[in-house]
Formats: sequence, C-alpha cells, structure tokens
Amino acid sequence: RTRSDILGHVTNQGTYLLYAPRCLLAPTTRTPTMAAVCTAEAKAGERAEATVTDYALAATVLAEADYILFAGGAGLSAECGLKTFANAGTFADGLSYDQAKRTEAASVKEAVTEAEAKTQAEAEAETQVEEEASRSVPAATFAVTSNVDGYFVRCGFPPEQVAEIHGNVRTWQCGGKPTGKRFPLIERERCGDALLPPPDLSAFTSPPSADAADDAAEDAPPPACPRCGDGRMRPHVYLFGDGNRFANDAGTTKTAAYREWTDAVVQRATALGARVAIVEVGSGLRVPTIRKRCEELLARLPGGQGALIRINPDHPDQPIVASPTHSFQEGAVNCLVGIEAALGAR
Repeated sequence: RTRSDILGHVTNQGTYLLYAPRCLLAPTTRTPTMAAVCTAEAKAGERAEATVTDYALAATVLAEADYILFAGGAGLSAECGLKTFANAGTFADGLSYDQAKRTEAASVKEAVTEAEAKTQAEAEAETQVEEEASRSVPAATFAVTSNVDGYFVRCGFPPEQVAEIHGNVRTWQCGGKPTGKRFPLIERERCGDALLPPPDLSAFTSPPSADAADDAAEDAPPPACPRCGDGRMRPHVYLFGDGNRFANDAGTTKTAAYREWTDAVVQRATALGARVAIVEVGSGLRVPTIRKRCEELLARLPGGQGALIRINPDHPDQPIVASPTHSFQEGAVNCLVGIEAALGAR
C-alpha cells in the first residue's frame, strides 16, 4: 500500500481510487507498453479485491461493537474541498499558514474574516462524507474532533456527544484589548471565559467598492466585546501560539464529557467484555492530536476488546502509542462508502 501505488481522485460525482503501478505514475516520455497496461489492470483487480476484504473486516468490527468512537481531523473537512494548514500554501507576506495564524502575527480583523469565510465554505461544501456519517447515531457513540466547523453536529450527532477540542467558529469569545500593532498583538487579556454568539459580520463581508478609499469594510473596526467594551471579539477557535488566550473550558469543548465517556467505556470493556470500535478519519502526523487520542484509547482497552480503524491517504500506519487494527490508505468518502456497503451486505 505504498503511496506511489495509489492515486486518489475527487470528482463531482464522488471519490474513487485509480490504482496504477509506479511506472505509470512516474513522469516519462515513453508511451506505456501493452504489457504495462495489462499489469496495471491486473494490479487494479488485485487491490480492489483486497479492499473489499478490508471493508468487510472493518464492517464486522463496527457491527459487533458495543461502543463506537468517531474521530475526525483536518482530512475530514478536506474531503469537502476545504484547505487545511498542510496545503494552504503561503500568504502574500511569505508566511506559512501556521506562522500567519499565530496570534502574535494575526490581526483580529483577519481572524474575523477567515472565520466567516470558513463558515460559508463548509456550509456550501456538503458531500457524501456527511451523508455516510449521519446515517445512524446510536446512543453508545461519541465523536471527538480537532475541526472547528461544527461538522459532526451538522451530521446529526447530539452536541453533548461531540468534543470539539479546538473550539467552534459558531461561538465567539473576548480576545482581549488589542495594541493596534503587529507585535505584541494583545495589551490586555480577555475579560472572561463566557462564550458569545457570533457578531454581525456584514461590514467585513461586503464586496469591495471600485474605490477602496470609499469602502466602509476597509475602515470597519473589529467587533467589540459586549461585556468589557474595549476588548475585541474573536472566534472561539484555538490558534497556533494561543497559549491561554483560548478559553479552554472543558465543559464547553466537551473534553470533560469525552474523558468521562472513555473512562466508562474502558471500565465496561474490562469488567463486562464490551467491544469498542474507534474510527479515525483524516488525522495525520503534522498535528497528531486526534490520532494520539485514538491510539491512547486503544492502548487502554483489554486485548481483543478494542479495534482502531484508521482512514488516511498519507499516513495509514505510523503508530505513536499503538498500531491501528485496520488501516485504509484512501480518502474518507471512498472508504466510508465501501464500509457502508459491506455493512449492508452482512
């Protein structure tokens, strides 16, 4: 399952995989011979059969599980066409995404504009991933994600069963009093941890006029915190370098509920022999927060009582704490559809 043997394609009709040998994927000026084409077709058939078998094994894990944890990283939203920090490229000033998103290097207005753009993008980017994930949400499920787009709640998961460890763009907080400088950004920290509804962002999303000097959006100040007045609101989203500037309340992000759920699941697996399935989608190695949590839960479970299904087109194995039970080197849509079909065939 090397990366060079698998090429993923996303089309308007859905996601599918084209399997080809290395000689057909490498740049070349030669026309592939008939033998090479036949080899490609043979390998495609062999891999397809193996994939069907893998889907069936994963489906068995899910069908026999008493508890299911669904975990999503940036790759889950990437299936909808949204850019992640790994592929966002650089900004006009030459900064990479993670450099630009450090709170010391980002203005409050940039954060407001980006949050609105991301909310609009994810609202318009409905795909089969949501359809597959929302078919059924048994009471014995929980979801944990580092994404900030409210994906799982929109898919049908009850909010109390979703831990959004990096916050959510649909809730805002006081970002503190800005200095008006690029560095340091903040003069006074936030006035409190209570979350706020999103402010009116119309001034930041109005189309620019022909004359930039007359464009009111250019001069509109960032929305003020309604509690302290001189603080500026920001999305309740963890940014690179945030430290304690992110209102990291365990009750709000549901990380406390996640800990309680995992503790209870481990206890039942140990005492009652309950089976636990962990489905991890799109969590790579650049920021392996979700990936590590999934492996840690697997490591806590008694032998044979837990299984980790990892879906990742770039890093399907590469364990940090514990190795995945079943790994799929492909995109979320294709794999979830395959597992769903295998479940239906049982």
